[in-house]
Amino acid sequence: MDDRTAVPAPVLAFPDPAIIFSGQTALDRLLGVATRATDGPRVGLERWGSDNATGIAHDHVGVIGTGTITIAPLSAATTSAPTAPRTRRSSSIRPPASRA
Repeated sequence: MDDRTAVPAPVLAFPDPAIIFSGQTALDRLLGVATRATDGPRVGLERWGSDNATGIAHDHVGVIGTGTITIAPLSAATTSAPTAPRTRRSSSIRPPASRA
């Protein structure tokens, strides 16, 4: 399709605030609280690894949210116009604002 203005822009929505987790307390409830290193160069920082039984390391996560994205799909190169918009569920993880 040569005329991109004929395709509507995607719409990203997070309509349910109950499934948006932002801030240390909410993320700790969702992910657990990761064990901190007690020696070596990472003292006080999260112990990395998927074997951390106390929680997933998440110091670098600021927000986790689940929402939807509605897009106008193009089904083939020969299509002259987009088909009906589709809505898909999407999860997003964002870094903390101070590190973005």
